[in-house]
Amino acid sequence: MEVGLVIGGIALFALVAAQAFLLVNVVRQNGRLLLRLERLEESLAAAGLAEGEAAAPAEEGPGLPVGSQAPGFQLSGLYGETLTLDALRAPGKPVMLVFGDPNCAPCNALLPEIGHWQRAHGAELTIGLMTRGAPDENRAKVTEHGLINVLLQGDREVAEAYHEQGTPCAVIVRPDGTVGSPLAAGPDAIKALLARTVGIPGAAPAQPPPPAPVAAPQNGSENGAVALASTPAGPKIGDPAPPLRLPDLTGRTINLSGYRGTKTLVLFWNPGCGFCQKMVDDLRAWDAQPPERAPKLLVVSAGSVEDNRAMGLSSPVLVDDSFTVASDFGANGTPMAVLVDEEGNIASEAVAGAPAVMALARGEQAPPQPENPQPTTPELAARVGDPAPDVRLPNISGKTVNLAEFKGSQTLVLFWNPGCGFCEQMLDDLRAWDANPPQGAPQLLVISTAPVESLRSPVLLDPDFKMAWAFGANGTPMAVIVDEEGQIASEVAAGAEAVLALARAQDQKERARV
Repeated sequence: MEVGLVIGGIALFALVAAQAFLLVNVVRQNGRLLLRLERLEESLAAAGLAEGEAAAPAEEGPGLPVGSQAPGFQLSGLYGETLTLDALRAPGKPVMLVFGDPNCAPCNALLPEIGHWQRAHGAELTIGLMTRGAPDENRAKVTEHGLINVLLQGDREVAEAYHEQGTPCAVIVRPDGTVGSPLAAGPDAIKALLARTVGIPGAAPAQPPPPAPVAAPQNGSENGAVALASTPAGPKIGDPAPPLRLPDLTGRTINLSGYRGTKTLVLFWNPGCGFCQKMVDDLRAWDAQPPERAPKLLVVSAGSVEDNRAMGLSSPVLVDDSFTVASDFGANGTPMAVLVDEEGNIASEAVAGAPAVMALARGEQAPPQPENPQPTTPELAARVGDPAPDVRLPNISGKTVNLAEFKGSQTLVLFWNPGCGFCEQMLDDLRAWDANPPQGAPQLLVISTAPVESLRSPVLLDPDFKMAWAFGANGTPMAVIVDEEGQIASEVAAGAEAVLALARAQDQKERARV
C-alpha cells in the first residue's frame, strides 16, 4: 500500500510540474505578444494614428447621407408664387436650406442674419428659408429683414423628408442636386456651415464630403481633381433634346420623341404665375388658330390638373410639379420656351417672357434675352436715408415719367402686378384711397408690370420688375415712402395691410406736422 502511495505521489508531482511548465511557456509567449503589440502601437503613434483610430468607422452625421439625392419639392412663396428646389439650383450654385418655424424664438432671432447672408453671399450661395404657417403670419417678419426665397410648407413635409428634428437647422444641397452636408442644428452650427460653404476665413473645418459622381474631370480642375458638377445651363442649339416623358391632364404618358417629323414648341408654364396669366389669351388664340407652318405646342406645366384645364388649350398640357424637366431644358422660370426641330434636336435658345415666347411661336426673331431671365436682388438696395433710385419709366400713354418730378412732396411708391392675387385683393381699398386721399396723404406712384385700370394716380410700366429690386422690393404688393428731398423715408412694406398702414401712417405724420 505504501508503495502505491509513493507511486501516486510521484505521478501527481509530475502532472503538476508539467502544468507549471506549460503555464510558464504560455506566459512567456503572451509576454512576447504584448511586447509586439506595444511596438506596433508605438509605430502607429509615430505615424500620427491614435489607438483605435485606424479601424474606427466614420460616423454618419444627422440628416440624410451626404452624397444622396436631395428630395425635391414644390412650395408656395409669400406672394402666391411657386418655388422648387430645381429653381433654387438653377443658377448653378450650392443651395442652403434653412428650416425654421414662425413660433421658434431662435429662428426669429436668426432672420436678420439670413437676410444679410442672402445679400452678402448671393454670388456664391443660394439660401432658401423653409418655414410654415399662413403667408401673413410670416410676411411681416421676413420682409422686415429683406429676405427672399421664403418657402411655405403645409406642415413639416419637406423638413421630414430631410430628417429635420428641430429648428433652426440647415443643410447644403450641391449644384448637382445631392446632399452636401449633414444637418447643422442651432444658430452657431448654421453660421459655421455657411462660413465653410462660402469660404469665410477662420471657419471651423469640416470633414470633406465624398465627391459627387461626375462623368469626367472638369476643365480647370487642379491636380487632376474632379470638380463637382454644376446644374447645366441647358442643351445648346443642335444638341439632342433631353428626354421628356410626362402624364397629360388625362393621365396618359406623352413622349417628346413621338413629335419627331415636326417642329415642336415646348412651353414651360405655371397657372399661378402672373406673367403666364397675362399672356394666356394670346396663347389661347394662337393655339386655336395656329399660323401656317407653326410648330406644334407642348406645354409642360406645374399646378393642378383643374387649373391647367381652365386654360382651355387644345394642345397637350403635361404635368411636371417638380419642374425637373424645365431645368433639363435650361428653363428656370415661367413662361419660358424652347423650339425642338423635326429631328428631335434643340433649334433655339430658351427664351423667357411673353413677347419672346410668342415671337418664337410665330417664327419671328425673339427679343434679346438677358443672361439670367429671373431678376436677383441687388447686393445693396436703397436704404432709409439714401437717395431714391433714379426712376425713368413710361406711363400707360407711353410718356416717360421721372421720380424727380415728385420732389417737394412725399410719395408712396407702390410696386404692383395685376396678375398677383394679393394685389387683386387690395385693389378696391387702393382705388378708394386713391380716389379720395386723406388730408396730408402722400402722392401715389404705382410701378406695375402691366397697366392698372381705374386709378387716378400715375402708373408706370416696368414689365421686368427691375426698378422694384433697386428699391429692395422682392414681391408685390410692396411699397416705400420717398420724402420731399427725394430720399428713402421708410422700410419696404409688404402686403396689402402693411402698404395701406404705411400710407395712413404718413397721413397722420403730415397732419401732426401741420
